[in-house]
Parts: sequence; structure tokens; C-alpha cells
Amino acid sequence: MTAGQSFQKLPYPVTTCCSFTAKLLANGHTYEWRIRATNIAGASGYSNTVSARPMPPFPSAPSGLTATAKSRGVALTWTASSTPNVWYLIYQRDVTTGQSWQKLPYPVTTCCSFSGDLLINGHTYEWKIAATNLSGVSGFSNTVRARPMPPAPKAPSGLFSSAGVNRVMLNWWRNDDVPEPVDAWYNIYYRNVSDGQTSWTKYPASILGNSFTFYDYLTPLRAYEFRVSVQNLSGEAFATTIRQEIPYRPVPYTNGPKRGKNTTNGSNVLALGYALNNRLQCRGDWFQTICYGKPPPTKLGRSQSMTVGDYLFYISGPESLEEELVCEVQQRLILRRRYDAATAADKGPDLLWHEQVHSMQWNRYDNWQTFVGLYLADPDRFESEANLYWGGYRVYPGASRC
Repeated sequence: MTAGQSFQKLPYPVTTCCSFTAKLLANGHTYEWRIRATNIAGASGYSNTVSARPMPPFPSAPSGLTATAKSRGVALTWTASSTPNVWYLIYQRDVTTGQSWQKLPYPVTTCCSFSGDLLINGHTYEWKIAATNLSGVSGFSNTVRARPMPPAPKAPSGLFSSAGVNRVMLNWWRNDDVPEPVDAWYNIYYRNVSDGQTSWTKYPASILGNSFTFYDYLTPLRAYEFRVSVQNLSGEAFATTIRQEIPYRPVPYTNGPKRGKNTTNGSNVLALGYALNNRLQCRGDWFQTICYGKPPPTKLGRSQSMTVGDYLFYISGPESLEEELVCEVQQRLILRRRYDAATAADKGPDLLWHEQVHSMQWNRYDNWQTFVGLYLADPDRFESEANLYWGGYRVYPGASRC
């Protein structure tokens, strides 16, 4: 009846009374039957008509369910239901988000494995399965739990760096064979080796690309070391390269400080006149006004950087001064590592500190001629007071002249 079929006479008569077993029927279809007797004289009329619907046995539950997590997915295996010709229904829920059980939209028609995808790495999931056929749905199997995770990350390589004013620029090669890069991020670690830091500090933000400009947490004219790692839910892998950079200092570009007596003893007027007459480029700095290009000659007739009042006359241009200051940081770091922090501070080069001491020396006197006379009579006295190592007059063993 289900297929709309007309009555069909079976090919062989039943020769014994009074039963018959029909086979090869389609489960779930409704059938009708009628019979009649026959002999040589002919066939009788039909009996009453009966109907029935063949059905399979109710399915038994599958067992032995196991789950093996993979990145963004799971592999399920189980032991088949003892009922033949069943399909399997997969039930799943995201435990991490508190999700209720969800039946997957399509049954598994072959036994006994299933590969699920589109899961969220790091979330914990649960699964259970049931067998089904036309007679109904079995009870559930055991429940299993798994947590999909990405593969362990592979360390980045080729860390490069460059320094700028108050910043350090970093970039590195990412490993193209790292699968699913969306699941990974980069960490930057740094330490101030000029001040003796040995432990690494992790930059508080994660980096998604393969470059980063470090604006924060850096002190200018300090040597920093940097390293980079890649991290995902499965772990963290560090690049083997460690880079060292020294951020350049910002320059205020305002009028440099003017000390009391230097504004009245004629030293600043003398310095400014020399700068104007020689058309020097001057700009305010943190401790002095710095004029570039042509210092006044010394008593020996040679040119070298020198201070007059609150003005430092630097022998070269602004870029050369900034490079010299970076070189000084490197030399002080060498001394710190070879000796100790006190030696680095006292015996390392530090031109700007040396020259500002000279500004304070000029500031002691009521007229500039007095200081010039005393200096020319005993220059070692004033240079030693300003620290011969700071000014580059002496170089401590292990360091180099900048």
C-alpha cells in the first residue's frame, strides 16, 4: 500500500494449511494480503483482506565511545549497536560556554567513527551517541569529553631592530609552516641592561603581526635587550635571537637653562657673540644651549668641544652628538659588565654631564675674565672636577673613546 502497488499473486502456491511466512519486505511499508483456494476445477473467491507493517527490532545502545581531540575538531569512535542496520545520532555540547546538548543535523550512516570540525580551540566539549532505526532511538552511549587544542607553536626567527627617538622598532620572520596563525600571537620581552636588569619584563599587550614599535616603558640613552616569542593555547616558543638597542633621547628644542651669574658675568654674552659671529646653529638642550660646528680655539690652537657660560660648543653636527651619546651608553655598559655599576658611572664617558659641570664652574665667578684666567693657569684642576673620564680625557681599561 505504501508504494501504491496493485495486488500481486505470489509465484508459488502454499501446499499445506494453514500458515505462510513472508520475507523480503521493506520495513516501514504497509502491506495488504488476501488468499483464495485453488484446485483443478478452478479458484475460489477471495478471503478477507488484512494489512501489516513490518518493522525492525528496537535498536540497542552503542557503547565504548571514545574522543580524541585535534585542532578545532575531534575524532569519535565507538562499538556498534548489537542491532543491525542502524544509523547513529551524535549529540554534542560546549561545556565551556554552558551549552545544552545539541543533536548534529546529519546521522552517521556507517559504523563506527566520526570526525567533527569547526570547534573552538581551548573549549571543552562533551559527546554522546545513540542508535536509531524505524522503530525508534536507543538509549545513549557513555559520555566522553575532550578539549581541542592547536599544535604547539614554532619559534619565530630573524629578529631585527633599530632605535629611534624614545622608541625601538622590532620586526621578525614568522614561520610560514605554523598552522592556523589566527590562533597564535607574539609576545615582546625586554630588560634594561644599562641599569643591571637580568630578568625579562613582558610587554603587557600581545602582538598579532610580525612587527612592533616599542614606544612605552623605555628610558632614553639606556641599553635594552629584546626578545620575541610566539604563543598559543598549547604553549610558547622563544626566538633564539636577542637584540640590543639604545633609544635616542628627545631634545626639548627650547631655550637652554641659564644659571644666575652666567647671565651677569658676561660669559653668556661672550658665548652668544661668538655663535652669532660664526653663524653657528644653536638649540636649547636639557642642561645647556648647544651650538654646533666650530668651537672656540683652545690655548693650544686646536679645536675641541668646550663650554662657555651656559653654552656648549660641540665640534660637529647634531647627529654626531646623538651618535656619540649612544656610543657612551655602550662604553658604560662594557664597564658595568667588566667591573661594576659604580665603575661604569664614574669611569665611563658622559660628555653632557662633564660639560654642565663646566657651566657651573663659570657660574661661580662675577666676571668671565676671572674664570678664564684661573682655567688657563690650571686647566687640570677644572677638568678633573668635571671628571676626566666623563669628558673623554681619560679612557678606562676595557672601554673605547667615542
